[in-house]
Amino acid sequence: MRADVNRYVEVVLTTGVILSLVILAFGSILLMVKPVPVGVPGSVMDILRGVIRLNPSAIINLGLLVLLLTPVVRVIAAMLAFFAEKDRKFGLVSLTVLVILAVSALVGKL
Repeated sequence: MRADVNRYVEVVLTTGVILSLVILAFGSILLMVKPVPVGVPGSVMDILRGVIRLNPSAIINLGLLVLLLTPVVRVIAAMLAFFAEKDRKFGLVSLTVLVILAVSALVGKL
């Protein structure tokens, strides 16, 4: 049972890091080829708009955002795996960690 959870977590972490690396590499290459527009996108919507326009700064920010969200997705994957295996104790621990992460993000935004 525990091996399944570890495998899910491993896949999530590996995928997140590789995806982030690919996005960051693409943004960096684009940055060398294309001049940088004035202003760096700050909000998620600005980043998405910039990615659509192939703004190198926005693509790099997207790569960083993916890297930052990887541990959060890992906690969600672990929580779902624990609850699927009927392991309420660790499922609730994962849910508590997820709530703490969410509260921290909200408090950090204030």
